[in-house]
Amino acid sequence: MPPKNKKELELEAQRLLEEQQKREEEERLQKEEDRKKYGIRQLETGLQCIFTDYYIKECSQTCEDIRKFTREYLENHYFNEIGINQNFREIDWKSLIEFNLYNLLFAKHTVNMSDQQAKIFINIMFQVYIQDDLKFEKVQIDENLEEKEKEVFLEDIGNRGR
Repeated sequence: MPPKNKKELELEAQRLLEEQQKREEEERLQKEEDRKKYGIRQLETGLQCIFTDYYIKECSQTCEDIRKFTREYLENHYFNEIGINQNFREIDWKSLIEFNLYNLLFAKHTVNMSDQQAKIFINIMFQVYIQDDLKFEKVQIDENLEEKEKEVFLEDIGNRGR
């Protein structure tokens, strides 16, 4: 390939710069979209809304496996951020998921709340659920513990918070 002249090099540099700017803009738009979908909002009342309009819509309309979606939603967009994933045993996950889904179904189908009302309701109930529960606080678990010892440690954390 022959060496490029100055004009070709400038055009190549301009093209690369435009591609980089386009990628950065796409990343910014994706982050903004994710923030709208998953971003935790605090209402003027002080209520922290973990569950968003996106969560309500997905659960109500398009989600195939609502339990799996709820777990992934909480793990990936809330628990990872505050570093508490390791505090939960499988039974804790099942309890938390069923509690939230029961509240959502109650709000939507029994009381016939709108999506906005249901969102507020399940967020209030979630805050009640996690109140004074040490599982929802960051705890350091020794990586050298055997699986059985971790289970006992996590059970103890759950018992102290109640």
